[in-house]
Amino acid sequence: MSTMSDIASYCPEWTDNERMSVMFAPMRHKELNPESWNSKILFWGSLISKWVLHNKKCCVTLEVLEKAFLRDGKSPHCLQEVVSECVKTGLVVDQARFVASIAHKGTWGGWVKSVGWGAVQSLGDRVVGHNPSSLVVPQVAEKLMEEMLSKLKSVKPLLKLKQYLFLTEEDLEDFRDSDSQGLIEFLCAKKLVEIKVVENTKIYKISLDNSIVAFDETDVGIIKLHQTLGILDTDIESLEDEVKNLGDKVKQLLKSNSRQSAKSFLQRQKIVEKNLEKKLNQKLNTESILDEILGAESNKTVVDSYKAGLEALKATLNDKSFEDVDDVMDEINDTLMKGNDLTTTISKNILDDSVDTIDLEQELNDLSKEDSDLDLSKELITSSASNEDKELLEMLEKLEVENELVPEIKHPDKERKTMIAS
Repeated sequence: MSTMSDIASYCPEWTDNERMSVMFAPMRHKELNPESWNSKILFWGSLISKWVLHNKKCCVTLEVLEKAFLRDGKSPHCLQEVVSECVKTGLVVDQARFVASIAHKGTWGGWVKSVGWGAVQSLGDRVVGHNPSSLVVPQVAEKLMEEMLSKLKSVKPLLKLKQYLFLTEEDLEDFRDSDSQGLIEFLCAKKLVEIKVVENTKIYKISLDNSIVAFDETDVGIIKLHQTLGILDTDIESLEDEVKNLGDKVKQLLKSNSRQSAKSFLQRQKIVEKNLEKKLNQKLNTESILDEILGAESNKTVVDSYKAGLEALKATLNDKSFEDVDDVMDEINDTLMKGNDLTTTISKNILDDSVDTIDLEQELNDLSKEDSDLDLSKELITSSASNEDKELLEMLEKLEVENELVPEIKHPDKERKTMIAS
């Protein structure tokens, strides 16, 4: 049962006593006040959809709705008429008919369009009149199915093959409630989930890319191999434990000097070890077969990709646009040559026509010659000066002066240092 605060969270009018008093009252004839009648139908139809979505209910009954909408201990007096009208308009539909609709046409709207609104409206009184086991709000059921499919895809699978997951009932332990089972039933009707019993085990096949699901012989064979591996694992574990226990028993008997009994248990241990070896070989063979099958599927995908690539390459090479490739290359060369000519033209020195280049070269040579003459005259002057200095030095060296005739030259600085020292 929903509380007042729960419903008020998505229906603010629920706390308005005056408004709810009118909504809970029995329906009057539509001819008396069509506007009020339509308003009440619209209110309850919208509230039913919100309540179903809020509570994640894929299927409901009239009795469930009456309990859910209890307010101050009272249920709506008009609810049965409202549900009947909702069925006529297609807002609510019987579960069996909904399953048939999604199985044949993919969506409720498509089914309604195919059978016509007249046929749907004729169902209204009969659906409520025969008190169906459950009713479905198609738009809400579609949303809940999407959520359920996402949850199923997130479950760790027994096996993943191509774009499909394979789950067991044990894997779906969290989806045992009636609402989850109802949604899985709807997904099966839409062929997004397929159920098959293989070796007394219910297997769920789920599409990862929302494509149509169907079990084939390959699926059954792979699942049987996978189940066989599980059985072998159990047998191998049991035999390994038995071998260990027998070995321990042999040791105990030897310690107690029971050699004959120890020999008997040792023979049994050897037999079990041989059986264990056989089981291990069987497991290895089964795994090899399973790997080959899975590898073949992968190889098929690769080959299909190669074929698709080859076709695309052929289609590209057969493109008529490649026929005039020589003409295109010639045109490109012509265009490049024109570009080079343009570059040469705009790079030309604009002063070449206004000044004679030969005259400029002659003037530069004259200036260079003058600079050379100036440098040479400087060298001559320097050379003559240097010769005079050499002659003077030679004359000085030839002079001979007696030591006694040369007065001693006193250095004032040296005398001052001597006096200071004394």
